[in-house]
This record gives sequence, structure tokens and C-alpha cells, in this order.
Amino acid sequence: MISKNNSGVSIAMCTCNGESFLLDQLESISKQIVLPDELIICDDQSTDGTLKIAQNFQKKSTFCMKIYLNSSKLGCTKNFEKAISLCRKNIIVLSDQDDEWYPNKIERTISVFKNYPKIGYLFSDTMIVDEQLQNSNFTIWEKISFDFKQRKDYRQGQQLKVLLKHNVVTGATMAFRAELRKLILPIPEQWFHDAWIALLLSASNIQGTFIEEPLLNIDSILISSLEVKYYLLMNK
Repeated sequence: MISKNNSGVSIAMCTCNGESFLLDQLESISKQIVLPDELIICDDQSTDGTLKIAQNFQKKSTFCMKIYLNSSKLGCTKNFEKAISLCRKNIIVLSDQDDEWYPNKIERTISVFKNYPKIGYLFSDTMIVDEQLQNSNFTIWEKISFDFKQRKDYRQGQQLKVLLKHNVVTGATMAFRAELRKLILPIPEQWFHDAWIALLLSASNIQGTFIEEPLLNIDSILISSLEVKYYLLMNK
């Protein structure tokens, strides 16, 4: 693993009553080929063992962890806004509490930003798994129909056209340059943070790209929940 002080990566993670998932996600971050410089956790008043799990992991972590407990409940969007605002490194990688990162996620992210300096943000595909973490053999891009034609349009400068049709950027797969926070923040409470960031940056002529491979696992039950949330958002 690369030294914890060399990656230039901050992870912005939000937690809330995630005791069933959090340890697995933290361990997957600790097994990265390239470690983050810092992990910022903003806990939205969990009532289970989430905070204790994070604090125990912090004691043995080989990279910097900072844990913040919200004084009042913020909700997902504003909690991510807070976590993003607290990051201090050049690249901000978003993280949910209930996924599992592949060991090369940070390494691949850094490589894209290094090799393509005009890229402002990126995202990737993700593998959908069942409750036993068994591979379902299909990905979120297949689920939301982010097909070859749309990916081609996205790469050829028509990312806004694609995003206005439907959001194809999952927050758990997203990373962006920290200098773009001045455009991103604040995030309107009625928006989901990933849809807002991708659409706003694209509308501001910030070039985005994607990695055509899954870099994490996401639970199929959570996918169903996200589909309902996005339907409600797009039909407000």
C-alpha cells in the first residue's frame, strides 16, 4: 500500500443507523491498494451501534479518520454537504456506509484524474449483490439502462443531454476535484446529492467521465430503495 500521506484523497462518508454494514465498508477501505489521506465520517444521530463501530475502527486505523456527530438530524443530502465541506485533500471520493469497495477503487480514481487533468468528476459502474453478498451477475448500469449509446454520448460531450433524461451517476461511485466545491455547495435539500453534483457540474461545462468497470458492490435491496427515491425526485 502507498503511504497514507501520498494519495491526496479525502473520503466523505455519511452514516446513520448502519451498524449492520459499516464495519465491512470500513474494512474494504482499509484494504485499498492506495489508502486515503483522510476519512471524514458525519453521523446523522444514529441510535444504534454505528458510532461505536466507527470509533473503535478509528483507534486502529492506519489512515486519518475524523468523526463528527451532528447536533441535529440533517438528512442524507445535507449530511453529505457537511462531509464534503470538511474534506481537506485535492480529490473527494464519496462513500455510503453500506457498500463494499474493491481494492483498486482509489487507485483507479487517482489514475484517471492524473492522466486526464481536464476531468472534473468521475463515476463508475457497480455490481449488484444479494443479502448474502452473492454476485447477481448484473450491474447498476444495466439496471438503469446506461447503455452503449448513452455512454458514447456522454464521452462525446453530451453529458448534460444524458443527465437531463435520467441520472446515471450513483453517489457511491462518484469522485471529484475539491476545487469544485465552490460550485457544488450548498446542495438544495430537496435534491439528492449525486444528481445535483453531476447535473450542476455538467451544466457548468465541467467535463466528467466514467470508469467502465464495477469498483464496488451494492445491495440489491438498496437499489430498489434508490429507484423509489429517484422516481419521487423526478416527479416533484
